[in-house]
Amino acid sequence: MRSSYLLKFLLPAAFAQHDNGGDENGTANTTIVTSDGAGTQTQSGDHVIQVGDGGFVFTPDTVTAAVGDKIQFVFHPMNHSVVRSTFDDPCVPTTEGTIFSGFVPVDSGTSPNVFIVTVNDTNPAWLYCSQNRDSHCQNGMVMVINPLTTGPNTLAAYKEAATKTSESISPPEIVGGEFSNTNNSVSPNGASPPLHGTSRATEMTSNV
Repeated sequence: MRSSYLLKFLLPAAFAQHDNGGDENGTANTTIVTSDGAGTQTQSGDHVIQVGDGGFVFTPDTVTAAVGDKIQFVFHPMNHSVVRSTFDDPCVPTTEGTIFSGFVPVDSGTSPNVFIVTVNDTNPAWLYCSQNRDSHCQNGMVMVINPLTTGPNTLAAYKEAATKTSESISPPEIVGGEFSNTNNSVSPNGASPPLHGTSRATEMTSNV
């Protein structure tokens, strides 16, 4: 699956970065996840995820959300991202229903930029951090929204499969959500300030 993904999607030259010095900007365009310009104030139906608070973790790493609920990703040091994969291919982006926050570098505290997505269905959504430096996904920085209550597709199994991958892949642009900051201003079209990291992929549709 990993090799077929790379064969199917050619890396645009503009995103041919192989270290953490590259800049990435993108726009949000999605079906599974939409944004209505909400600020970061938590309201009923909101779920706040701390990204990298205390290590390679999402806190909480399991969320049950209803259609219309908003997922707010709050970024902590160092330089993390949020990407959606399938259960069967961890650390590799989905080609449908794509979510990618871009890389959000934070020196201390939390970033004022919060990535907000809105749940459009209750299918499981497997998420990971695609930072290759220190192998965040391979070291357990994964989570799930709306996991199945029975069967083998558990977060523990997904995390174990992630440890066996050799790299993490990022989409070329921000997609699947929108950035808002602590003064409730929303970046137009989902664009964020310059984000840094390694990106490999190309255009993806957002359809579940």
